[in-house]
Amino acid sequence: MPAERHLIRLAVAGLGVLLAPPAFGHVFLTSHEVRHARHQIKYPPCGVQASASSRGEAVSTFAPGQVITLTFDEYVHHPGYFRVSFDSDGDDDFVEPADYWDLYTNETVLLDGVFPHEQRQQGPYTLEVTLPEVECDRCTLQLTQIMTDKPPYVPATNDLYYNCIDLVLAPSPSPGALSIGSLLALMALKRRERGRHAATCRRWRSCCRPSARTRTSRSSEPVSSARSRPGHRADRATRA
Repeated sequence: MPAERHLIRLAVAGLGVLLAPPAFGHVFLTSHEVRHARHQIKYPPCGVQASASSRGEAVSTFAPGQVITLTFDEYVHHPGYFRVSFDSDGDDDFVEPADYWDLYTNETVLLDGVFPHEQRQQGPYTLEVTLPEVECDRCTLQLTQIMTDKPPYVPATNDLYYNCIDLVLAPSPSPGALSIGSLLALMALKRRERGRHAATCRRWRSCCRPSARTRTSRSSEPVSSARSRPGHRADRATRA
C-alpha cells in the first residue's frame, strides 16, 4: 500500500506539471506590441527558434530619428543588464555578445550595459531610445536581457532572453498635408456643398425671378407719360 500511494502521488504531480500554464519569462516589454508571447523569449533573435520566427501582424510605426519610450518588467530576477539593438531589414543582423560584458558587439546595438543590477528593481524599467535616421518597412527593435549569474557563459542558452518589436520607420506628413482618405472626404464634402447650392439657386429662380413670358409682355407695353396722355395740351390751354 505505501508503494501504491507513492506511485499515485508521483502520477498526480506529473499531471500537474503537464497541465500547468507556461511560466512567464524573465523579461517582457509592456509598452509596445511584441512579436511573440510572454513565455516565448528563450531563443535568438526574437524569442523562438529562428526557423519558426517571422514578422508579426502587430507593427508599430514611427518617424526616422524619433525618440520612443520602452517600458519592460523583469518578472524573474537575475543579476545582469539589458541591451537594445536595431536591424533595418529583418532580424538577421543581430549578434550575440561573446561573453558577459562584450558590449556593443556590432553596429546594430543602440544601447548596451543598460540598468546593470545585482538586486531586483521595484517596478518596471523605463528607457528612452532614439531610433536611427533611416526609412524602412521591415525593421526590428530587439531587447535582450543578459544574465551574469550562471557561468560559464554560453550564447543561445539560459544566459540570454529576447523580445522584439516589428517596426516601420516612415516620414511624418508635413504640417497641413492631407492623407488620401482625408482628401477624398474633403472632395465629397465639396461636391455635396455644390449640390446644395445649385438646388437653392434653382428654387430661387423658379419662385422669385419673373418668367421669360412676363418679361416679354412687360417690355412690349408703351411707356406712358404726362405728355403722351390725350387732352393734355387742351387742359393746359383751358386753365390758362
